[in-house]
Amino acid sequence: MDEAKFQSQAQRIKAKLIQAKKADRKFKVFGAQSHKYQLNNPISIEQVTAIEQTMVFNYHHVTKLLLPK
Repeated sequence: MDEAKFQSQAQRIKAKLIQAKKADRKFKVFGAQSHKYQLNNPISIEQVTAIEQTMVFNYHHVTKLLLPK
């Protein structure tokens, strides 16, 4: 999958979180109370690289696209 498709997928994920939050304003869906349909503040790409090296695996490209540029 190319970067444009990854960007598109990341944007769909973010849009779905917004829709879910509007549909479940009181956080009644299982698990919603803990995350409240919000993404945590992203970590830096340097932190991702350090984790990948320590844990000997690579994050999926879509996950990295959610990081700030």
